[in-house]
Amino acid sequence: MLHFEEFDCNNILLLDTIDSTNNYAHQLINKGNHQHGQIVQALHQTAGKGQRGNTWHSLPNDNLLMSIIIDHQGSSLGSQFILNMAISLALAATINKYTLHPACFIKWSNDIYVGDNKIAGILVENIIKGSQWSQSIIGIGVNINATFYHSDLVNPTSLYQQIGKYIDINFIRNLFIESFHQIITIAKKDEEGIIKAYNALLYKRGEKQMFAIGDTLIAKEIVGVNINGEIMLKEGNKIAAFAFGEAKQLIGSLN
Repeated sequence: MLHFEEFDCNNILLLDTIDSTNNYAHQLINKGNHQHGQIVQALHQTAGKGQRGNTWHSLPNDNLLMSIIIDHQGSSLGSQFILNMAISLALAATINKYTLHPACFIKWSNDIYVGDNKIAGILVENIIKGSQWSQSIIGIGVNINATFYHSDLVNPTSLYQQIGKYIDINFIRNLFIESFHQIITIAKKDEEGIIKAYNALLYKRGEKQMFAIGDTLIAKEIVGVNINGEIMLKEGNKIAAFAFGEAKQLIGSLN
């Protein structure tokens, strides 16, 4: 189970340009200068961190770029992906308030999609000391007012492109924190409910998708994601679980 105190939106360190909000959060923790619930927010990142070592590209002042430091108080190590699920659900709920159609989906493991377009990404870095889950750094990037993207991004979108008007970035931040606390309250009592809710929003669940597994490209049906964060894929009558890094879903590769 998850165990940590609630926090508000008042403890914000707003920075102009840094390499990565997650890196900055790590520095605060290493120096002993952080507080639980501290938010590190940047107007621009030069080396924003994404999954698989990818870089999150964003022009200055366009998007929500932040990291939240969580101090755990006895959270179970087995609940690490429950935290990821709760963050994904909170971010999807936040974005869904603006994009009623098409709805938001969660692409395994931590991307938020509107229809078939990526609007947000999450990177959670957990700090384990001995057998204790000490801290989590929750990195979030949301395309808010973006209209221009790095050339190697295949399918991006933004809230502006969805609704046709500019949105206050800090309002989205505060709305996310509110949704996060609501969902974490549920997660602390009902992990199974969080897993079901996550899988209900899982992108392309029940459909065949192309996956890169090792050196092989193969079509498999997405069954769901388990408590360990493994995606369960079906081929014929067999279902196998794959950890993040063992399988990569290829977008737009199966008609």
